[in-house]
Amino acid sequence: MVITGEIKEVSKTSFTIGEKIVQQQIIRVEYTFYRFVTTICFAASDDFKLPEDINELYDFEFDIRTKYIGDKIYTDFFLKAMQPASKIGDENYLIVAKTNFKKEKIEILKSEEIKGRTKHTVALFPEDTKQRIVYGYYWEDNAHLTEINEIDLLQLNCKSLPYKNKWINNVEVWRTITNDNYIGSII
Repeated sequence: MVITGEIKEVSKTSFTIGEKIVQQQIIRVEYTFYRFVTTICFAASDDFKLPEDINELYDFEFDIRTKYIGDKIYTDFFLKAMQPASKIGDENYLIVAKTNFKKEKIEILKSEEIKGRTKHTVALFPEDTKQRIVYGYYWEDNAHLTEINEIDLLQLNCKSLPYKNKWINNVEVWRTITNDNYIGSII
């Protein structure tokens, strides 16, 4: 998956796995997703080299890792690579939000009514068996998802939401796609 955005904050964190301490960076990025400014927090290894100038636009390539445990979804976005955004001419940039997922099947794990709307928590099984299952959610009244069971290509809205003193990552199934040749927007 690839998005174009701007680094807003970089912090260091650590956690333990067994007796081993793992150091990592959390990189908070803002990007535009269908006219809305969206925040996403990437986890990167402690030795991931960030550029000197973080005030430019960058293309971020990342993976989604999700788990479904006890009716809750746990999501991490892992940064694989980043590079300066492509320039079109002297002043214009190519802005990419390529968060497409090709599904083999979809399974509804839980449905709940929230403020008069129905939210479905789902498992998305990838067509490519080398990829992992992605857990996410969608709203039943989303007009862009009327053919969710018939169409195998989905666009995901990958975002991080502030909660108390941390960020909670989640994946929303945003829309079905019939054509995968969209490259991006120019600003």
